[in-house]
Amino acid sequence: MNIKDIFNFRQISPYGFVWAACFLLMCIPVFSVTAESQRDFEIRSGNMKVVLHKETGTFALYKLSEIGKDKYEPILDTRNYGAGTKFAVSAGKKVFPLERKLFRSIGFEISDGGSSGVFIFTPSDEFQVRQKFYFSKNTSSENEEVFLIIENSVENTSGKANDFSCRALFDTMLGETGSVSNPEHFITDTGRKITAETILTPGESDRVLFSSNGKRSCAFVLAGMDVGKPESVYIANWNRCDALLTNTEKASSVCVEGRAFSTVYAPNDSALLFTWPEVKLAHREVFSVKVALSAMDYGSPLDFIPASDDDSSDTENIGLHEEVDFYSGLSFEEKRSLYLRVSERLNQIEAGDSSVTPSEIAELNRILDIILEEE
Repeated sequence: MNIKDIFNFRQISPYGFVWAACFLLMCIPVFSVTAESQRDFEIRSGNMKVVLHKETGTFALYKLSEIGKDKYEPILDTRNYGAGTKFAVSAGKKVFPLERKLFRSIGFEISDGGSSGVFIFTPSDEFQVRQKFYFSKNTSSENEEVFLIIENSVENTSGKANDFSCRALFDTMLGETGSVSNPEHFITDTGRKITAETILTPGESDRVLFSSNGKRSCAFVLAGMDVGKPESVYIANWNRCDALLTNTEKASSVCVEGRAFSTVYAPNDSALLFTWPEVKLAHREVFSVKVALSAMDYGSPLDFIPASDDDSSDTENIGLHEEVDFYSGLSFEEKRSLYLRVSERLNQIEAGDSSVTPSEIAELNRILDIILEEE
């Protein structure tokens, strides 16, 4: 009896029918195990939920909505199973994205009694990464905040000493409805507003970076809480950050300070690229980098993160809103960068940007006049 006969019930004998039924029953556990292995894994704590997508090695982060029952709203972009948020590891002069690859499956483990999940990436024979997700509560403040901790542990398996570093691209989505005249994109705990492309060098004065739309917020801890302090945070259009994720270039070589978050195909699409310092590892040696994210709002008490004595409330708005006098006395490169930035915004307006206001157009024209008058 062949497989075709099994499903041709009109032609098989009663004995064959029993055999076919047994065959199908034996297959059910296999199908169940396969479905279970592909199922997403959720972890909840307080007002936050993280969903780990086993098949893609990606995650999605949510905050409990104030309206509705058991309804969660995303605080990072969740399109395509959160594929816009991803990590990479550089080994020597090569950069490997942590993603699903042909002939290299993504391992997954549940640990700590179901309160944490671990992705296991093996992009090459040179190293392996264990990426652990779990929630941590801050109990030292009046407002108990919940943080998602992502711990990336890199083990050198190359058989020799090598240099390694971690990178992370976060696909932010909150605040992207703002405009140049009414920015909402990013703000640090010191009140520093960021509305255009820039590089943030985390220090003791900038401990938390917030991405907010006024209703929801995604907070990235830059210093304190035992997180890995990044070497730099490149804030730019998602496509630019993505191109740099797997490139050995430094963000400082490609960043155009003040350039808009828009491109022709991705208007106002912002993202963050974290880069951590390089570490030399001996064979079988391991190093870890921790990332902490939360749904806490700007203005939340941060007494659980040590502040330095030289903290300053720098409220400078990095965008097109500084006083016009600021643009006098700039260097040639600064003028060129500013000219390109203003021109890009004017092109957006000419293309029909409905968010433009008369005051913004007047401001852009004044800046151009100052630049051209000094030439």
